[in-house]
Amino acid sequence: MKRNLRLTQYRLQNAIFIFLDGWLILKQPNTAFHINTVFKKLITGLGIPQQYVCVALEELSSPLAVTLTFSGEDHTLDVTQRHLFIGYKPLIIAVTLSSREPQQAFDRADTICLNFHHQPFVANSRWSGFVTDSKAVARLVLKRIYEKVLGEDRVLFYEGVQGRHSFISSWHQFVNRQREKIRPNPVGNVNLPGNLHDMVRIAYAVPRIIPLITLREGEKMNMFPTDLHGPVLSKFYISSLRLNGKANSQVDRLKRLALSYMDVQAFKDVYALGKNHMQELRERALFNCAPHVSKTYEIPLPREAIRYRELNQTGSFDAGIHRIHFYEQVHEEKLKEGLTLAHIHQYYAQWRLDHGMPTHLLLR
Repeated sequence: MKRNLRLTQYRLQNAIFIFLDGWLILKQPNTAFHINTVFKKLITGLGIPQQYVCVALEELSSPLAVTLTFSGEDHTLDVTQRHLFIGYKPLIIAVTLSSREPQQAFDRADTICLNFHHQPFVANSRWSGFVTDSKAVARLVLKRIYEKVLGEDRVLFYEGVQGRHSFISSWHQFVNRQREKIRPNPVGNVNLPGNLHDMVRIAYAVPRIIPLITLREGEKMNMFPTDLHGPVLSKFYISSLRLNGKANSQVDRLKRLALSYMDVQAFKDVYALGKNHMQELRERALFNCAPHVSKTYEIPLPREAIRYRELNQTGSFDAGIHRIHFYEQVHEEKLKEGLTLAHIHQYYAQWRLDHGMPTHLLLR
């Protein structure tokens, strides 16, 4: 049978990659890299060299949508814009509900299913007892663990139970699981055993914005990135930090912070600040700050910030290795034009390339 081959070109920073039917066949000018990448793609199904790759949020065309379904019920709800990924050990997803919408289905259900899909959702199948779309590329089953009312809105917190995806073939998934079992875990990395790793991969199939949090005490400050966060429907906010981190202790103690959305061009600098989660407050001169400060709390802001929110911590709860913080939003301001820094998982990025979807990936 004659097969139509798909030829697609992608630009990753300054290098040009050519994919033919999902295979990397050329990279200029490094031939050795090309050979290694083709071999890796054959064995693992992955031609992208990094586990998380940065993207400009506004430029990522045709992102996945997320539809919530229930067990034994036909009711569905689009939660693409109002689910928050706030924890990875365990996997924690928050769903925000307006007080003006029906909530009986949530009251009856202790478990839900999130369906990640590229085409409009069609309820034409069932998976693990849940209504689903047979063409969904990933699914997460979650159980409710906590509930919080913020203003007039209700926030339900769920822990991951099971995840399945088809970003790469089942054979390549098996191979990669065996590789992970024998790969040494770097010092400081959090081990994600078994299916938890796949659940995290699925959660990162939706682009997650990476802002910088800044806080200060007198003349000293800290600045660190986070991707476990998001707004509630009204003027509240949620973020999550590692329990054993100094950044978490600083937020607990100081309460007030600025959360700045960053220009995508600063992706390398933002990633490099990850080490500050374990740093004490230091002099402002040691950070790349803008000449202006936040309006209400006069907190230093990162130089490449495009907009920011001022937040005041009002409470928290712990889940696994995370402390989940609740905030009231005090102020929000746009500073300049720019594209918002976000990142996605390697598996989803590979799925996009394999399906001929133009994707500008930034490799660190």
